[in-house]
Amino acid sequence: MDINCLLLDKNGECFKCISLMYYSREAKKCINISNPLYCLASSGIFEICEKCMSLYFIDQNKVCAYVEISYCLSSLGIQRKCEKCRNLFFLKTDIECEKITDYNECYISDGVNNECTICLRGHSKNE
Repeated sequence: MDINCLLLDKNGECFKCISLMYYSREAKKCINISNPLYCLASSGIFEICEKCMSLYFIDQNKVCAYVEISYCLSSLGIQRKCEKCRNLFFLKTDIECEKITDYNECYISDGVNNECTICLRGHSKNE
């Protein structure tokens, strides 16, 4: 039995491999998915990536592609959408980060909302 096999079918043949691999009936063993670059997880059954690393998404060719959204800090790794923007930016839409409105006295923002969470010393959120 293949050491990378997780589940066997009723005939004792491998059905599911560890993540980033799939069972090849021709090779009779678990082999790497064809495009593992930036792939975080696969089903272990099919030869495609199911979840990419943050800031990558699964494109129409079923490979992980860079999100390419300016000022995006993190994404879920599935669709071309931003989950959180960099400091002093907020999610205007799920594909657009924009500078927060009152950023002059702002030190830290949450990357999601159009507001400051921590102001520079001597300033408050209500100024």
